[in-house]
Formats: sequence, C-alpha cells, structure tokens
Amino acid sequence: MKRSLVLSIIVMIGISACSSPIGSIRGGEENRNYDDFWTVPRRSTYYLGDYFVKNNDMWVFASSRGIVESIPVSRVDVEIIRNPDSSSPADPIPVINGDFRFEGMPAGVGTGRKLIRVSYNSWIAEYSIDVTDPYGIDDPGNGGGGGAGITIIWQ
Repeated sequence: MKRSLVLSIIVMIGISACSSPIGSIRGGEENRNYDDFWTVPRRSTYYLGDYFVKNNDMWVFASSRGIVESIPVSRVDVEIIRNPDSSSPADPIPVINGDFRFEGMPAGVGTGRKLIRVSYNSWIAEYSIDVTDPYGIDDPGNGGGGGAGITIIWQ
C-alpha cells in the first residue's frame, strides 16, 4: 500500500513538472493570440532633415490574457502616411532599412501631421507625429524647396 502511494505521488509530481503553469502563453511568438497591440512613441516632433529611426523612436507592446510583453522593434513593419487628414491619403511610405529622412516637398513627405503605422502579424497600431520646418528649408519663396539641408542665398 505504501509503495503504491509513493509511486502515485512520484508520478503526479512528474506530470505536474511537465505541464505548463496556469496563465502561460504557449507556442512561438508568431502563434500567440494577442488581446491588444500598441506602440509608445519616444519622439513626436521632427524637423525637416531629421531621421525617423525605427529602433530608437518607439516601443512596441502586446498583451495576451493580461500579460504585457515587449515586441522587438526589429520584428515590426513601419510605414509613414504623409497626408492622413486628406480625403484620399497617399500610399504609405515603407521604412525599409530602419530609418527614414524627413525631406520637404515635392520629393519628400513635407511638413505637418503624419501617421506612423506599425504592423505585426495581423495587428496594426498608429500614432501621430508632427514634421516642422523651423528654418524655412521647404519654403520655395525663400530659396528652399528640397528639405535636404540649409540653403544659402547670396544677395
């Protein structure tokens, strides 16, 4: 009798050691069922000529069953929507190599409100940033217009 009781206890301990604890998340990161997904911007104002750097300018989080975890920024896709307030916004600009330089119009994104769209698996989160032109770089009447640097006007 004692022997079967001890054997039963050893088997139960072995089974409980192999099972996942209550509230654990199973499967790889790609297979998790997230309840929510969001980003936290580390910077919200940019000047023309500044770079948006994916690894430095935001944090990304997801939650599953009340457990919040940080998502590595290297695993998310980032796009910039240059005219989010327009009735027909332009196609998003992908941030391909991890950074994007804000340049003036016509070749760049110009100034004003922009949206940063972050996607991971089937989740999408967005936040607003503001691109400003404090030095008149993008003002065609001031000799600017490229946003690539400071323009010198000889008079």
